[in-house]
Amino acid sequence: MYREWARHAEGRVAVHAVRPPGRESRIDEPPYEHAGPLASALADAITPLVRTGEPYALFGHSMGAVVCFELAQQMRARALPPPCRLFASGRRAPSSPDPDPLHALETREFLARVVSLGGIPPEVLAEDGLIDLVMPAMLADFKVAETYRLTSQSRLECPISAFGGVDDTTLTEADIEAWSEFTTDTFTKRMLRGDHFFVNSERDAIVEHVVSDLVG
Repeated sequence: MYREWARHAEGRVAVHAVRPPGRESRIDEPPYEHAGPLASALADAITPLVRTGEPYALFGHSMGAVVCFELAQQMRARALPPPCRLFASGRRAPSSPDPDPLHALETREFLARVVSLGGIPPEVLAEDGLIDLVMPAMLADFKVAETYRLTSQSRLECPISAFGGVDDTTLTEADIEAWSEFTTDTFTKRMLRGDHFFVNSERDAIVEHVVSDLVG
């Protein structure tokens, strides 16, 4: 999903994409099912970059927004430099539990619901056996997001920018606005065209907003 971000950022910011277990070249590894351990592994991975002193930001869409929020909390707990900004996209604020969790549904119903959200490309459904390969990671992603619970009410000291899709049936604008409760700094909300996967259809606009928030 983030492969083209570096090109669109045009060297203004460096893009480091995360490839968690269960995906692409790591498809044989069991995916994480809870945000805490995944965020901890990410903290281990980015610590060498953070210690260079260069400012860094965190961007996460859907499940990734939850993980980035938890990662920022863990960086603070480790007394490491905080992100200069958190970008939360397509996800309700951590204080708002999911009213309609999907991860515990029977497989066929789960697939139908994810398809209705636009989360499975037609070519994946058409290819025999491919859905079986990606199913564990999909289920794990929903479980990470839907089971996340705050372990601390403390707010982040960095600014937060939150994005939502105007046609996203899983969220309301108020769900996006609620991210403002989790920063002691400034908050920016942007509602963009598209459904839950507006991060793909509105990629160029999102990259421009991210770069603008970071470097002006």
